[in-house]
Amino acid sequence: MHLANMSLPDVPRVLYAKAPLEQVICQLRFPTILKINLETPVDFQERLRKQYPLFEQKSEVTIPQQLLQQLPPTITETLLKIDPINVYIFSSSDKNWMISLTRDFLSIQTSKYERWEDLKKHLEEPLKALIDIYNPVFFVRVGLRYQDIIRRSKLGQEKSPWSKLLQPYIAGALDSKLVANSIQEIGQQLIIQLDEFSAKVRIQHGLVQDEKGETCYLIDNDFFSENQTEVNNATAILDYFNQQNRLFFRWFITEQLHKAMGPKTIGDDAV
Repeated sequence: MHLANMSLPDVPRVLYAKAPLEQVICQLRFPTILKINLETPVDFQERLRKQYPLFEQKSEVTIPQQLLQQLPPTITETLLKIDPINVYIFSSSDKNWMISLTRDFLSIQTSKYERWEDLKKHLEEPLKALIDIYNPVFFVRVGLRYQDIIRRSKLGQEKSPWSKLLQPYIAGALDSKLVANSIQEIGQQLIIQLDEFSAKVRIQHGLVQDEKGETCYLIDNDFFSENQTEVNNATAILDYFNQQNRLFFRWFITEQLHKAMGPKTIGDDAV
């Protein structure tokens, strides 16, 4: 189903005083560049060091973890040495922003997202450094993921049922007076074709428990395009994903929840 056929209404761009965003992740995947895995990215770090002074290196494997667990320890140890993927992590001094570089992708993630303008600014130099130093021919996947967790206790909505905060087509059984108060788990996944860039969004949503045991609602929007993309065109796709996330998020929630989060309408650089 195409977004245009759904006729999602446009809505003003806002900043929420009580934003439910937990994490935003942007990932740009490219055909494997072996040089990144074999050499410490000294030049790349020098380009980022002022903004991302903290460095960490990890090794991952392409062998499925389930298979590794079934093998004898001696064989597992040997395989880990044969098939490592180096992950180079560059973090801001407050650790709120993190850049990851591997032989297959560049990513940025943050737990302190406020507006799209900020994330684009943080991505600008790492992306330029990737292009200048490693020259990926194109991207094979462009992705942008928003993870929101709605906590009623932080919004003064403890006594509001989910049916008052989520649209009926999202709430589903939570909108039923017969069973809503007895539901302990509920979740759903949607994959929706978008109009532009042959892109899709994978939406996972449902009840989750936070670290304090509060029952919350997760809205996880993962936008992606798996077409070959010119490296200089990735930002346009990400701009589009950001816009679509705004529309989908408002499509999920009621006016009551929208107002409870303290929206402030701002200009074109908003979320």
